[in-house]
Amino acid sequence: MLDLLVGIPLTIAAWKRGWKGWALLPMGLGLVSAFIAGFIIGGIATTEDEFWGMFLFAAVLIYVAEYGALITMVVKKRDPKVNISNQLPVGPAAIPGSENCRSARYCTSCGQEIGESAQFCRNCGQVAGRTMNGGTPLAGQYR
Repeated sequence: MLDLLVGIPLTIAAWKRGWKGWALLPMGLGLVSAFIAGFIIGGIATTEDEFWGMFLFAAVLIYVAEYGALITMVVKKRDPKVNISNQLPVGPAAIPGSENCRSARYCTSCGQEIGESAQFCRNCGQVAGRTMNGGTPLAGQYR
């Protein structure tokens, strides 16, 4: 009954403040938590009075958490610029500056950029597959 009077209007208000589907999460988690709490407390309690005492305590905690989250969503409007889905960009846009240097080579020992026509790294002397001073063959790889 409390969800009908308080929870649904708060969920609608949070939805309108920009939270969309995230506004449904507190009520859904509250319902699942209440079901699990009732199941666990029903198995633990030995008398009916003990059951209702523990369940009332659990229900108050669940409602406080649920309505606290919904009130926070209503008070704090979601910033549409912030991506809350944790999706990372894929492809060339994922690497900063990659749109300008798609075919640039980098020295694998010092990280210095090697031009297309360059024969060796000016910083450490590494050449495509070997170094000037006999080091390991790592140069010529694309980053």
